Amino acid sequence: MNKQTSLYEFGQNFLGPICSEYFFHIRTYCSQNNIDYLGFLAREGYLFQHIYKRLVAKSLMPRLDSSYIYASRSFLFRLGMANDFSLEYSLSHSFSGSLKSLLIRRFGLTEREVEGLFNDEALKREWELPDQKERLKSLLLDASDALSKKTHEPLELYNEYLQSIGLTEAKKPLLLDVGYSGTIQKLLTSMMEIDTHGMYFIATKSGEQIIQSNTVTMNGVFKSGVKMGEGYLMLDRSLFLEGLLTAPQGQFIDIHKSKTDGSFKFTFARKAYAQNNFQDLNAIFDGAIDFVEFAFKNNIRYSTSEIEMLFAQYATKRNMLPSVTWAMFDVDDAISGNPNVNPVTFFGL
Repeated sequence: MNKQTSLYEFGQNFLGPICSEYFFHIRTYCSQNNIDYLGFLAREGYLFQHIYKRLVAKSLMPRLDSSYIYASRSFLFRLGMANDFSLEYSLSHSFSGSLKSLLIRRFGLTEREVEGLFNDEALKREWELPDQKERLKSLLLDASDALSKKTHEPLELYNEYLQSIGLTEAKKPLLLDVGYSGTIQKLLTSMMEIDTHGMYFIATKSGEQIIQSNTVTMNGVFKSGVKMGEGYLMLDRSLFLEGLLTAPQGQFIDIHKSKTDGSFKFTFARKAYAQNNFQDLNAIFDGAIDFVEFAFKNNIRYSTSEIEMLFAQYATKRNMLPSVTWAMFDVDDAISGNPNVNPVTFFGL
């Protein structure tokens, strides 16, 4: 079997059933809740957008206003560096290292920007998150004037971008992502001051949550109410999904506007193996997209237990993963201050 065929069939067999069941839930949810906009969050949303376009083209899903949305925790964390609400989220993730490393890796600042904000002693100080979250939050809020000068222009530009793609005007937008805690959805809700819905593979907490003066509604398709490390395999080994569900670019880290034609330009972080070999990932995507279309045409449905069993086979047995896929699972773990992580080796398969 040649490489492209192996990748295509892997996409059919692994991602296909998971994505088809996810989209069956999306179709039902849109109909029952009068959703008027679909937002495909970068980078997982890249495949979701292509699946949706195929289903719409085949008249298997209703056509709604939609857009691929350039968003990332790192970028949104940077916009909220001087914001008490945002810091609650950005400083809650595990981290061990210097303030300088944190500002570069988690908030996407350059080395020059960092050195202009704090003195050398402060930048070298080591922090443990989330244990020291409150102390570090106080430090950052004390520097809010300087931080606000760094975030004012990109914040205005990003709001303009969200307006340009129609998200801020949507009455009932549904944001699509793998999951899990809905951080991006919550930060966007706060920024735009609109109610939002989110559909995830797994949600740590489903239902409605009040975010300042607006409502966030989260839905987990396969599981809700679970946290990392509690033994739910699809969440604990979700790196197998995150490594594949990516886009041709690395993590979105900044936005600019062309002075010539006024178009938005985007900057991205380092690329992982999948981005550098995207033709291989496309073969996996082609298999997944074709399978979803087939499932919709023939109303092939899967129970949650069947999806969990399918995932477990691939996430616990190395021989289930074609050798041509092993390197493709690399995940950018800069948020935690780590290099790329590959679950095949991380979980000892």
